[in-house]
Amino acid sequence: MTPGPLLAGALLLAALARPLAAAELVMFDVGATDGPRIAFSIDRSSTPRQLLLRTAQAGVAGSRLTVTVDKARSPVFDHVFTADECRFPDGGASTCEVVIGPGDDRYEALVEAFRRGLLARVVVEDAGVMKMDYSISLIGFTRALNG
Repeated sequence: MTPGPLLAGALLLAALARPLAAAELVMFDVGATDGPRIAFSIDRSSTPRQLLLRTAQAGVAGSRLTVTVDKARSPVFDHVFTADECRFPDGGASTCEVVIGPGDDRYEALVEAFRRGLLARVVVEDAGVMKMDYSISLIGFTRALNG
């Protein structure tokens, strides 16, 4: 028996690194419901706002996360997860979280690229073991960031 959409959504949220706060808006969420996935959120309770990038079953310490917008040759965001950013809750699958705030040069570059772009490509690579590669529409990003 397969779980219904509500149960699958609840399981997805439970798999993320930490529970979503009421003021947190998920911008993009790609991947398999019961497999590797990544979510981009905006923490609207912080002033100024922060971007939160979370993985579930994708990424461990040493894994590389890259984000390329439209047909750019180089990524607008390139990050290698540290041991402090990745966990194995309850001995289960890995979860990693990166917080990018306005004081970080990568924040401005990522927000500007998302505002101007149409499509983002998100890749998580685990040292030759696994590769997650998805494209995400950027339509509506600016409205959600400012809303």
